[in-house]
Amino acid sequence: MKTKPRAKLGDAKNKVLLALENPKWRYRTASGIANEAHLDAKTVEEVLRNNPDLVRVSIAKSSNGSTLFASKKKISAVSDIWTAFKAVNKVRYG
Repeated sequence: MKTKPRAKLGDAKNKVLLALENPKWRYRTASGIANEAHLDAKTVEEVLRNNPDLVRVSIAKSSNGSTLFASKKKISAVSDIWTAFKAVNKVRYG
């Protein structure tokens, strides 16, 4: 598998935040952002983890167990908890 070159962090931050703002998605995985932004996963993870003022780490996980991220502009803490609650109930009760 070919690895993507590491981008400058300022440029990478802008690309990651743009991917988080994509209206097609409420939540994103780091790998999904990396694919859309054409960045390596390590850079994306670094940007996501180092910007807690802009990025929400969801309490819910994706269907394969990956960590989900969202823009704090789009998803509030209460909305994230509600989404996780609905997902758990959907799994339990269908």
